[in-house]
Amino acid sequence: MKWPLSPEGEISEEFLLTIEKFEVMRLSFLENLSWGEAAIRMEVHQSTFQRALEK
Repeated sequence: MKWPLSPEGEISEEFLLTIEKFEVMRLSFLENLSWGEAAIRMEVHQSTFQRALEK
């Protein structure tokens, strides 16, 4: 899993967050939906949602 922080704890110059990844995080963390519920909202398979969340 890649994070936007360098080993020194500094924010890296570039961090790509697609709209889809943003929506995955929003549904999971802000809306507090289960993977299954969020996948239904996004109209994707649950495994697709899970992979997007892990990235």
